[in-house]
Amino acid sequence: MEKKYNKSVRFTDTTDEKFGKIAEKLGRSKQDLLAEMVDYFYKSKKDPADLSDEILKKELGQGINRIISFIKVQEKDILAPMLAEQKIQMEQIQGLGTEFEAFLRCFRKEKCGVNLLAWLLK
Repeated sequence: MEKKYNKSVRFTDTTDEKFGKIAEKLGRSKQDLLAEMVDYFYKSKKDPADLSDEILKKELGQGINRIISFIKVQEKDILAPMLAEQKIQMEQIQGLGTEFEAFLRCFRKEKCGVNLLAWLLK
């Protein structure tokens, strides 16, 4: 089905020249390109006069803030408790190491006998 064009747009020769170059570069007719441009700006809600794209910067900034907030929550809820548990486990392992060293010293001195049995039962 052929598209029906029944509206016109007036612009300067300079604008027409730039518009023609863009259409040629993209391999589209000026009519198709204009329709795509209107769709793009309609859907993206961008302002073509806003060359620095402040809206996009604002949206990106909000996205970054959401990511940072998510990471902070993960750190508080998951990472901090894991590190605390790891610290406790390391202290327990060091305590076991100290007790094992004491056991080995006792065993090497061969003074174990009853003392060793008492030490094991404590």
